[in-house]
Amino acid sequence: MASLRSAVQPVLCFLEREGVVEIMLNPDGSVWVEEAGRGMYRTDVSMGPEDAERMIRLAAAAVHAEVNERNPSLSAMLPGWGVRLQAAVPPVVPAPVFALRKPPSVVFSLGDYV
Repeated sequence: MASLRSAVQPVLCFLEREGVVEIMLNPDGSVWVEEAGRGMYRTDVSMGPEDAERMIRLAAAAVHAEVNERNPSLSAMLPGWGVRLQAAVPPVVPAPVFALRKPPSVVFSLGDYV
């Protein structure tokens, strides 16, 4: 778990920030965040392909899965944070990518929407 926490370090501040709904890494290494009340925006954070792939492989190992050229996609819960992870590595993408979806902090009922 310590090595996974280290690998997640570039986006850890977003994982821990209240209001952040989703954290995404694009193939160009840019990190995008969707935040309640602010929408989606590009951050100043970036991750190189080696760091992104390390994080994805460590997350896979933590849930007893494998990510490689034959199995380039991962869908899992990220241990320790309770966030959903959807990730892919080459050859299905030009560089490692991922989306981390945080559980909602508030669940609205149908009555709330009405």
